[in-house]
Amino acid sequence: MTLKIRLKELDQLKNCFNWMGSSSALLSGFTYGAISVPTYNQLDNLWIIRFGFLAATTATMGIGLISILICSFCNIFGPGLALRGDKGSGSVDFAVKTMTKEFNVCIQFYILQLTTFFVSLFFKTVLLY
Repeated sequence: MTLKIRLKELDQLKNCFNWMGSSSALLSGFTYGAISVPTYNQLDNLWIIRFGFLAATTATMGIGLISILICSFCNIFGPGLALRGDKGSGSVDFAVKTMTKEFNVCIQFYILQLTTFFVSLFFKTVLLY
């Protein structure tokens, strides 16, 4: 009974990593689109605003890539650790605990990516209007 619950937890974590990796990739794509469009209006903007936009946008893409990598590695190696471990049902327990720790790290990177994305949007709005 406990093994079935742990396998369901493993499946739930895989689904969460899939969702988080997909939405991080989507945000990174939006960020790339924002940085590739010219953002300077006719007025001479302050250099600090341009620098803030570029720094926040670059940070958003970098943090997004970290989040995508963590999600991909956990989806690839987590179930394999559960299936091929040498401890039997203890391997499933170890895989779930490890994936839960990595999920907590990944959710922090995802929240940081969202935060820097909104900061980037703020700077883009100031630059355009």
